[in-house]
Amino acid sequence: MQKNITRVVVVGGGFGGVKTALELANKPGVSVQLISDNSHFEYHGALYRSALGHSPMEVIIPLKDILEHAKNVEIVLDKISVIDTKKHRLASETGNIYSYDKVVLSLGNSIDYFNIPGVAQNSEAIHSISSTIKLRTKLVALLSKKPTPNLSVLLLDSADRVLPSFQPSVSKRAQTRLKHLGVETHLNVEVESCESDKICMRVGNLGADLIIWTAGSSPSPFFKNNGDTFTLNKSRVVVSKHLKPSNHRNVYVIGDNADTLYSGMAQTALNQA
Repeated sequence: MQKNITRVVVVGGGFGGVKTALELANKPGVSVQLISDNSHFEYHGALYRSALGHSPMEVIIPLKDILEHAKNVEIVLDKISVIDTKKHRLASETGNIYSYDKVVLSLGNSIDYFNIPGVAQNSEAIHSISSTIKLRTKLVALLSKKPTPNLSVLLLDSADRVLPSFQPSVSKRAQTRLKHLGVETHLNVEVESCESDKICMRVGNLGADLIIWTAGSSPSPFFKNNGDTFTLNKSRVVVSKHLKPSNHRNVYVIGDNADTLYSGMAQTALNQA
């Protein structure tokens, strides 16, 4: 490779990673490797549609299609596990080594059950295509047993309002909409454990034919596993205003992984990319 070429490695095929690759596409003097453990981009905001019978193809776009015209971007299917900032290298779980001049880490979130007993084993999730299709299968099986089912939907939250990260006025509008849809809302309640047919709380147990967990996510464990490199604040990486971890001038952390205002939102990841 020519000496005047800057090697940029982008880790993660979500909003932040893909947008970064697109911003660098066909720029002179730059070569890009986009490393992802998925060959496609998943639009998580519409995953619920797949749970309700729509085609999974509505929320999946192959990375090669998104970057079809990016001549300087190589898509690599792999999972990075280790970073060596002194040698400017990344290592994957299978032992592959990737060298970089600059690296952008945008690994997204993983589902978090907060170590609550039984939740992982007894609930479904809307976190990926595979988990959503599993949920859809459960829904179909459940509803097919009762041709005219009497459905009740209950929403539990430990917060004192729905959508607590938004302005109170937004929460109020969402609460009104939920009531209009017939959703029964229980706030200020914490789940202590889960069984196959019930949720256990301090205020009492609640029977359920189907439990869907949407209560938590946390950044990729990659950063905790590389704790010598990153300083964490509640599992997110502390970064400068230029999105660099302390003392690492060639490393950038963006999107869900960075401890910044509005972290966890797609718009934030796109803006930072």
